[in-house]
Amino acid sequence: MGYTVGSLLGTLLAAPERRHVLFVGDASFQLTAQEVSTILRHGLKPVIFLINNRGYTIEHTILGRDARYNDVAD
Repeated sequence: MGYTVGSLLGTLLAAPERRHVLFVGDASFQLTAQEVSTILRHGLKPVIFLINNRGYTIEHTILGRDARYNDVAD
């Protein structure tokens, strides 16, 4: 949870000539959104799909659907 945007940055730097596509949930994105500024600074151009799944889906699965502290505001 929360590693995919940083991983995207790593793959972009390793192979900038390739197309990179990322699907990321809203809560995970909030953990690593600062990586986007580094991606922009280096002029890299990934395709990022930001999915509003209303929070930490994996945590809801583990701790129960009613664990409201795992919700993220729209």
